[in-house]
Amino acid sequence: MSQIKLCVFDVDGTLPMVNAGCIDKEGIARISAMLQNNQIMKTAATGCGHLRMSLLFNGMKFVSPEAPLILENGSRIVQMDGTVLLEHPMDEDEVEFLIETMENQLHLLDFASFFPTALDKARFLLWSEEGRRLAQGGFVGGKTVDPDKFYEWIRSESRLTHVLLRSMQMLALNGLQAEPGGLFSNVTTKGIDKCSGVKTVLNLLGIAPDEAVFAGNDCNDRSVFMSKDLSGMKRIVVGDSISLCDVPANVRVPDPSKLENALFDIIYCGD
Repeated sequence: MSQIKLCVFDVDGTLPMVNAGCIDKEGIARISAMLQNNQIMKTAATGCGHLRMSLLFNGMKFVSPEAPLILENGSRIVQMDGTVLLEHPMDEDEVEFLIETMENQLHLLDFASFFPTALDKARFLLWSEEGRRLAQGGFVGGKTVDPDKFYEWIRSESRLTHVLLRSMQMLALNGLQAEPGGLFSNVTTKGIDKCSGVKTVLNLLGIAPDEAVFAGNDCNDRSVFMSKDLSGMKRIVVGDSISLCDVPANVRVPDPSKLENALFDIIYCGD
């Protein structure tokens, strides 16, 4: 068995949390100590941006400084200090096409009246670095966004998934790919996902797939679990998401509180 050199973690729903915005510091400290004692680097692969990761892990030193973050579902490879190593942004035409496609489907499904605000927010976020920064504080274009309305929109999960499913073929024909999920769905440039991000980081660090561990819990992690190129990687499914019910995995745990045990078994027992 190859010695494990790197662990890559999805964040929300995979790492131990006190609540959606707060890491379980004690749980993370135990995981971090176990990996550090075995000289194993650690990083995150998430759909979120750099600012949220900085705030979430503030002062914790969880991410190894030499191991880049995989952000925005593989669209950006970034050091913890914010240095961008690689990015695959959508251009404005792609963003406009995505939003126009979604707007057409939303119109057909007669969505609530606050959708134009949310879609304007989407335009601003996708086009603008400043937008990404301001949106973390709930401000877009100098105006306060009503978080209750925006998250009410987000939580219309079955309808949002239906919209994206109806749009996927048209998106694919225009160089985009979509992963319909539950609470969130993900759209990236074709060929860019967490799998491509993980492979990029492994190449940057000179680490083989069988020297790495990946843990994830939802649809945007599926590409890593299903990749034949990463078949030697130890893979942990956290939770019971239907989107991962059929993927190959070395270990399955019911919730993030059991992630530490799964890592222990892989590192010390080779399971």
